[in-house]
Amino acid sequence: MSGPDAYDVVVVGAGSMGMSAGYHLAARGQKTLLIDAFDPPHTGGSHHGEPRLIRHVYPGGPHYVRLALRSDALWRELEDRTGERLLERSGVLNVSDPNAYAFEGEVRRRRSRGRSVRIAGRCGDRGPVAGMDRARALPRSV
Repeated sequence: MSGPDAYDVVVVGAGSMGMSAGYHLAARGQKTLLIDAFDPPHTGGSHHGEPRLIRHVYPGGPHYVRLALRSDALWRELEDRTGERLLERSGVLNVSDPNAYAFEGEVRRRRSRGRSVRIAGRCGDRGPVAGMDRARALPRSV
């Protein structure tokens, strides 16, 4: 099919992934159409709202880490282009009963990539993490 209404690429779903794909395709000169059930921005998708997290450590393998780091770099690029601060970068606090899940694999992966890791200790120790002495167990249904 050719003509003024023809597209090189059609992206179905204009959420965060589809919108990003459409943006980068168009930036490469592809005539791109995004199709979504809603007009963006909207609250009908799984990625609406303000709080977001880009994890730099994933148990799924090193390819996930590379994708996460690239995603973070693209967010920084967008911030530079627009002059707007879009993300507040902070650390991550993981809390678990070490008998259930101790995060050893994540700690190894993070350290192997030169990232810092601080082990705070048990909640009852009133360790270096503020407020840990007030931590509450989550119900098992969460």
